[in-house]
Amino acid sequence: MREPFPPGVPRAADVDVDLPPEVNVKPHVLVPILVCALVACAAVATAQTHPDTTGTHADTTLSAPPPVPATTTTAPPAAPAPTGTTPTSTATPATQAAPTTQSPPAKKWYQNERLYFGGTATFSFGSTNSIAIYPMMGYKLTPRVSFGGEVGYEHVSYSSGSTNNYGFGLFSRQMLRRGFYGYEEYKMVNYEIPGLDRRDWVPFVFLGGGMTRPIGPRTSIYAEVVFDVLQDDHSPYGDWEPIVTVGVGTGF
Repeated sequence: MREPFPPGVPRAADVDVDLPPEVNVKPHVLVPILVCALVACAAVATAQTHPDTTGTHADTTLSAPPPVPATTTTAPPAAPAPTGTTPTSTATPATQAAPTTQSPPAKKWYQNERLYFGGTATFSFGSTNSIAIYPMMGYKLTPRVSFGGEVGYEHVSYSSGSTNNYGFGLFSRQMLRRGFYGYEEYKMVNYEIPGLDRRDWVPFVFLGGGMTRPIGPRTSIYAEVVFDVLQDDHSPYGDWEPIVTVGVGTGF
């Protein structure tokens, strides 16, 4: 059961409310207003979902960049089909390695063009028989001046016995003209002194000259005449006795 209104409170039906004229909106006017509002809201929503691309609203909508034209590549025309016999392709030979340049072999010391070799050999037969050999080696200071040395051995036999002599010498040569040359030599020979039953070194100083003639590319024959100008007491050579020597030289 509803409680009765308190005394002094008027009921709703008893209250007469006077609305202002602008609030009293009739239904037939309110319906079109609501429809217009709904259409406007729908238009705004559609504009946000699909932006304007016609350019009429440039201030609020960014324009899309113009499309880049696609680049087309034209294929080269195909080569015409060969007619007749197809040429045979020649294979390119493999590149050969460049030959390595080999340096010539080093020359031996005796192949030096400044060096020359030679020697003499003597034979004598009679009441006294002797065989001697004196090899020598020279060095060219210049094309015309040279010096060198020699060693030698001599075997002498006679009716009462035999002896062996040996020695060495230092010489110099000066080439003159047309194959002629000057010659100087200092020589020491160890002799067995006859009658003294002992050996002794005998010095010699030879002065003279000679002549050489080629008989091959580097071989020549020479002959020389010298004199012993020292004349030691035990020298076997007399005053101004010529000493003739013939020999063969290589590179001289």
